[in-house]
Order: sequence, then structure tokens, then C-alpha cells
Amino acid sequence: MSPEFAENVAGRAPVTDPGRFSDDVLAKARKDWEAGNVEPDKDFDTIWWVQGRDITRPPYRVQVLQREGRIEWITCTCPHGLNTNPGETKCHHVAAVLLAIEIGEST
Repeated sequence: MSPEFAENVAGRAPVTDPGRFSDDVLAKARKDWEAGNVEPDKDFDTIWWVQGRDITRPPYRVQVLQREGRIEWITCTCPHGLNTNPGETKCHHVAAVLLAIEIGEST
């Protein structure tokens, strides 16, 4: 993971800050979150589930490691995974979970 991307993901800047995710990825993430497709795991606080558009398939698992309020590591089981170049992250599941965490912290 590049140092710039690590700082971008780990930083406290909002998910919607330019350079973090493309507009297309953010739009998909917001759509998933608004549809209620982003849920924390009932047993493990580091795991989230994001249901894809095809509800016949199992949801994707996003795992988030946070320490002292900072995200240090995040991964997804989707085919896109996590592209490590700043601004080129293609996994909207990761963006959806970060959005849920951010909005959840502000409520």
C-alpha cells in the first residue's frame, strides 16, 4: 500500500474528500448505504457486510481495523478488492463501509 493511500484511508478526512474515491465509486457506495445494504456484523466489530445488487449471491465482507479512532487497514472480498493507488480505489463496498462509519460517528 502506498504511503499516500494509507494516509488517505487512515486519515480523519471525510470519505467524500476529492482523491479518496472516484465520483462513480462514491455514488455506488452512497446508493448501497441509502438502500440499507451496509450492515455491521453482529458478533465481530471489525467486520461489515455489504449486499451487492444480485441478492441471490452472498454479501461481500469488508474487514476494518481501527485503532484510536483511525482506520489502519481495510479489505473487501469482492473481485475488485482494493486498488492501492490514491483516487483509483474501485471497491465501492469499502467506500460504503467508510461512509457508514463516518455517518455513524456523527450521529
